[in-house]
Amino acid sequence: MDFIRFEGEVENKSLVKSFLACLDGKTIKLSGFSDILKVRAAEYKIDFPTRHDWDSFFRDAKDMNETLPGERPDTIHLEGLPCKWFAAKDSGSEKPSEEVLTKVFQKFGEIRNVDIPMLDPYREEMTGRNFHTFSFGGHLNFEAYVQYREYAGFIKAMNALRGMKLMFKGEDGKAVACNIK
Repeated sequence: MDFIRFEGEVENKSLVKSFLACLDGKTIKLSGFSDILKVRAAEYKIDFPTRHDWDSFFRDAKDMNETLPGERPDTIHLEGLPCKWFAAKDSGSEKPSEEVLTKVFQKFGEIRNVDIPMLDPYREEMTGRNFHTFSFGGHLNFEAYVQYREYAGFIKAMNALRGMKLMFKGEDGKAVACNIK
């Protein structure tokens, strides 16, 4: 065995360094393991595109025209969103709603278009692609595309979402979070 990965979260970024200092280099004894394990604590590097990444991708693409929507950085691809969170409240359905998705993401800027592939019954037939709508644990998730009318809305959304999680607070006051991918 090389390593076992544990992930944890802190209330705010200012606490990270002190937690890492307390944990790094310590040892831990876990039941089921005969050896004492050494703890190596490090901050997780966020796997999220930077402004340089998307600007250079579209700048260097020979077959794209940055003046046209969809051929410039203006669309966010989201994966693993819980369907229940984006279902219309009184619809009786657990399918995500484009209207709810639009309402949530328009806080960053005016939206030109949203697309939720799982709502299109012909998409899988046309592409021959199997959509992955279930995550580990059996919760129904979906992917979506949110296209902003202006580059500024896209930038605002990307900056706000970097390293963050989406949180849903139910009517019962309980909060649940999911990673943004």
